[in-house]
Amino acid sequence: MITVDSLYVEITDKCNLHCYYCCRNCESKNNHFLDVAVIDRLLLSSKGCGVKSVDISGGEPLLHPQINEIINIIPKYNYRCTLLTNGVLLSEIDFDIIKKIGGIQISIDGGNAVTNDKTRGQGSFNRIVAGIDCILANGYDSKRLAFKMTITAQNYLEVGQLGKLASFYNVSNIGFSFIYNEGRAKEATDSFLNDEQKEYVLEELKKINLEYPQIMVSPPGFTDECPLIKGDNISLSPRVDVHGNVYACQMFEDNFSIGNINKQDMIEIINGDKLFSLRQLIYGRRYYMPECSACFLSKKCNRGCPGVAAHSGCILGTDEMCHLRKIRQIDYMKSKLKGRT
Repeated sequence: MITVDSLYVEITDKCNLHCYYCCRNCESKNNHFLDVAVIDRLLLSSKGCGVKSVDISGGEPLLHPQINEIINIIPKYNYRCTLLTNGVLLSEIDFDIIKKIGGIQISIDGGNAVTNDKTRGQGSFNRIVAGIDCILANGYDSKRLAFKMTITAQNYLEVGQLGKLASFYNVSNIGFSFIYNEGRAKEATDSFLNDEQKEYVLEELKKINLEYPQIMVSPPGFTDECPLIKGDNISLSPRVDVHGNVYACQMFEDNFSIGNINKQDMIEIINGDKLFSLRQLIYGRRYYMPECSACFLSKKCNRGCPGVAAHSGCILGTDEMCHLRKIRQIDYMKSKLKGRT
């Protein structure tokens, strides 16, 4: 049985920042918006799929001319609404609308202006902080805020600063992600981390955990097995782009669409032939990856994220997280041996 736990909906590709690593090529000149009637129909058609929450993203979702209407209709279906924003417009939105948002995730690439503005643009940090100050002054609960940092070769040494900023604002959740080879990031080749730098980041995040135990730290994900092949009963978090195309998760793009909400209901899409074919491809890809045959994890590993692999040119390739999986397995083996002594 296939169900949908949450929806990730990109309501616009327009953005008021120009992050050089943006995987969706969002920028100010873009002018596509998902119509509120289409969103309403999506929410209604997803009722029978098990949906509990809806993430509203973009682009910058607060640029959508119907953003107030969109936020108003989500609670109508008893879904929890989370707003994913760059934060610079938070001080301009009606607080009666803000109160209806269950959670706000703010993209911020460091704990100070020097670090953040390297990637998000000059002056963006001060505008983000002003927005945070504004909504908190109006009574928004800081525990419902989360910070999300995209880690690059230019800022990876400063990930610890985000813990300090989150502690200052009493934010209880901070997340981190690596950039991947899509959108403008394809041209930012000097911003990708090598294996040693990624390892350094994970060690630094452990230190944040120890220094700020009240904060939940979500490290960059590097799955061993795609959730799409974890048995017959799976729960999806589909991505819906600004044109209505549906993908099995946030990591898939372009040729891997499994349907379109302008033509089908969500329940039709998740039970359709395209998702079935995608799952069959992912099941079988492990047998067509010769580069993995000599790895000591070959029999244990389920070949990581096919979506990330596809960004690098071929879904039958690796997701470039092999080094981290090996470290995790070695640490696990060491802990097992230590337990026997």
